[in-house]
Amino acid sequence: MIRQPVIAPAMKAAVFFIAGIVSSKLFSLPVYAAGLSALLTFCAACIAWQRGNQTLVGVTLGFALALCGHIRILQVNRLPSNHAIFQVPLEHSVILDGIVLQDIPSDMPSLRIIIGLTHFHIPDSVQPIQGKVLASFPSSIHTQIPQYGDRVRIRGRLIRPSPPANPGQFDYANYLSRQSVHLRILCDAPITILDGQGGSRLLRRFIYPLRRRFFRILGRSISSVNLPLMSALLLGDKSRITDDQRESFSKAGVIHTLAVSGLHVGYILMIFSVLGSFFRLKSFFRLAFISLGLVIFCFLTGSKPPVLRATLMAVLYLLARDLERFPQPVNSIGFSALVLLMINPMDLFDAGFQLSYSAVLSIVTLQPRLKEWTIPITSRLPPWLAGSLSLVCVSLSAQMGTLPVISAQYHLFPLYGVLANCLIVPLTGIVTALGFITLIFGFFSSFLSMIYGGLADQLMTLLSRITGFVSRLPGASLPIPPLSIWFWVGYLFLLLAITIRSFTGIFKKVMFASFLTLNIHIWKAAIQAPARTMTWIQLDVGQGDSAVLHLPRRKHIIIDTGDRNPRYDSGKHVLIPYLRSRGIQTIDALFLTHPHNDHIGGTLSLMEYGRIRRLFVTERFQRSKLFQEILKRADQCHIPVIRLTAPDTLIFPGIRMLILSPDSNRKKEVSSGRWNANNQSIVLRIRYGDHNFLLTGDAEIPVEKTLIESNLPLQSDVVKCGHHGSSTSSSPAFIAAIRPQFAVISSGRNNRFGHPSPQVVQYLQKMHISVSRTDRHGAVFFYSDGKYLRKSHFKNRQ
Repeated sequence: MIRQPVIAPAMKAAVFFIAGIVSSKLFSLPVYAAGLSALLTFCAACIAWQRGNQTLVGVTLGFALALCGHIRILQVNRLPSNHAIFQVPLEHSVILDGIVLQDIPSDMPSLRIIIGLTHFHIPDSVQPIQGKVLASFPSSIHTQIPQYGDRVRIRGRLIRPSPPANPGQFDYANYLSRQSVHLRILCDAPITILDGQGGSRLLRRFIYPLRRRFFRILGRSISSVNLPLMSALLLGDKSRITDDQRESFSKAGVIHTLAVSGLHVGYILMIFSVLGSFFRLKSFFRLAFISLGLVIFCFLTGSKPPVLRATLMAVLYLLARDLERFPQPVNSIGFSALVLLMINPMDLFDAGFQLSYSAVLSIVTLQPRLKEWTIPITSRLPPWLAGSLSLVCVSLSAQMGTLPVISAQYHLFPLYGVLANCLIVPLTGIVTALGFITLIFGFFSSFLSMIYGGLADQLMTLLSRITGFVSRLPGASLPIPPLSIWFWVGYLFLLLAITIRSFTGIFKKVMFASFLTLNIHIWKAAIQAPARTMTWIQLDVGQGDSAVLHLPRRKHIIIDTGDRNPRYDSGKHVLIPYLRSRGIQTIDALFLTHPHNDHIGGTLSLMEYGRIRRLFVTERFQRSKLFQEILKRADQCHIPVIRLTAPDTLIFPGIRMLILSPDSNRKKEVSSGRWNANNQSIVLRIRYGDHNFLLTGDAEIPVEKTLIESNLPLQSDVVKCGHHGSSTSSSPAFIAAIRPQFAVISSGRNNRFGHPSPQVVQYLQKMHISVSRTDRHGAVFFYSDGKYLRKSHFKNRQ
């Protein structure tokens, strides 16, 4: 029997290998059992191949590859017995020795270093250990800046990286885990450099010194404003990029241009190809020379998945050209993915890996079909306009392919992304080319380097301005709400249908499957009754306060916005990621209980993010600088500002909100001595069906006494304890008057105030009240349908 050639075998192998990696998230097989199964399945494939049964060969080989993927990720995640996580006590001050595993910029505001551990110091001896740790040094500790390969000694408190405490929040622990970093050490002493003889000799003596030389050349030629972007564009160093720059590129849909990828590898390929031709190298030596250049560039830029993919594909292309073969692009993509995932299967869960492969795969498969469909139009257009339309097809195909990844990772849809890419990508190519010329001339002529660098700097300024303009357009980035699995299955079927070149039976079947699954999603959403549940989420904003209420009819209320300081903004780091993950961009009401920074800090970021219909504030407020800035911004954004006082009543869909404090008719100041902003806090009692919820801001015991004496309705099922569980609030008499079933305390982990007070927590527990703390449980959820009330913790869900 004549065996037919297999189409794109490497891509099929990669798909099965990926399926095995993903399966490890659902279940875990013993390594020996998975290995034996893979061996038996491979033997079955050999028997099927001898008998000429190609279908059975494909199925059995695919199953064997899936088992190999499952085994590989189990191997990577399996830690040795002498790993630091098993040998070194956590939450204690320890002394550790290790080797610096990264090149560190000298101008970092706060020092963070990944160190490969070698020894743990215990009294009277030293114990060998393994593992990586992220060492963090506060700005108050002035320490030497080590280089890659330095053997160092560090001292500090060893902890596990914290998982996300709120939905939608960046999972920093998972990010570190993908780099095999499972521990952090908070250093309390300067680093001690023992010697500089560790690590890879190639990296220590050639790659990183060359990289530092490149940074110095850029520092001489590029302005300080554009240097972070140019460093990211040419050398893959994103450590200096500000949050505002990252947000601007993300909203415009061009964040991928800051990642070193195929464009950069293409320039390096061209440079070394020209050099190979200039030196008249023979075919084999030219291939080795170009490949060496690509590998060096890969190391210089940090060996990230996008550049690794592009490098592997470039080497495959060169090898195939020398062998006079014409490889399928899809097969090359599959082969590179298979190689990278065999080396590190955790790359599969990296956003850069997912975006890189989804983009290049969609360009290779979708763009030719889109271009075919535009031939009747482009044939009538001038060449320059036809070329522009072809560029739109490339951008559109990349946008279509990466949409599922963008939705899952960033919960955003850049509305103008296709058009922005048509402008930004060519401009990025020019800037990149000028940047490489700047680096090359930097070795020979500072004058020429500064000329080309100055031109690149001007174009980078133009690029930033275009990006900023697009990101500020109305609706530049739309939050993508959580969509059902049926929608994404239908969407992928639709993309598959586009790649089919003829209207054959398989095309009709794929289109039918696409429309069927999309209809299931649409009708499921249409038939499903609207939610009649009220959800209260007390977010973990550290030593601050912020709650979100989700009401029937898709109405959303926020009560306080947490803290803000030079390094942390609750609005930007907690509230906005959560709202994006839910597809929410309109806030129906924002309550600011009182003008302390730990309650209003995230408000300005929230105002920039989306629409706020109404802003409610306390009638009696302290004229803090931040609060005045919020009122000014509200006026600029045409947000009505409403000042509340007891006994105002507000009605929202399904709920009745009673303002219990402050009372403008109360002549006597409730706080003794000087004016106390805490005691001007808005105290809310919310009623939904049979359930009541009490939010007290930072109101202290004098306010609590006044509320009790006023015979106001205080009984509630849930109470948010005042002033972060401090002893200045939540008096026994007040709690007894409320008689809650649940109490929630919003406080920061290891905060300097000692909140919550142990006496308050003990009293609540003594009263058989279920206590939830954001510092321990993360975000706290309360669900009520008006009759039944339940609670859950975000950290327990993970």
